[in-house]
Amino acid sequence: MRGHTVFGGVFAGVRANEVERERSRSGSVGVAGSVENPLGRLAERLRRLCAERGLSVDALRARSGLGRTTVSQALNGRAVPSPSTVVALAKALRADPEPLLDLLAQGSTAADTSKASAARTSAVCS
Repeated sequence: MRGHTVFGGVFAGVRANEVERERSRSGSVGVAGSVENPLGRLAERLRRLCAERGLSVDALRARSGLGRTTVSQALNGRAVPSPSTVVALAKALRADPEPLLDLLAQGSTAADTSKASAARTSAVCS
């Protein structure tokens, strides 16, 4: 199982160790930002649900019907999941999708605001 993440507090593989070290050092969760960020909280909540249910990434992938990369990115905050991905993960985790979708919407709004701000700054600096 080299390179796979197993939830429930046990991490295996080099990549999982790197992610854990980065998280403990900076409080960040991948590209989604810190756990204070709604997308960071979404990733954290998904990981917590996996841990509570004792599911590995592969087990969650099988239950949700999603690809391994999609599941992994949603759990570690490396990419913003689509609403359908969030719903599929929630169903696979036997959790209410609404709070997770709320975090996704809050994070998407924050990301859009950040992009707009960056575009304005870029236009002014050009």
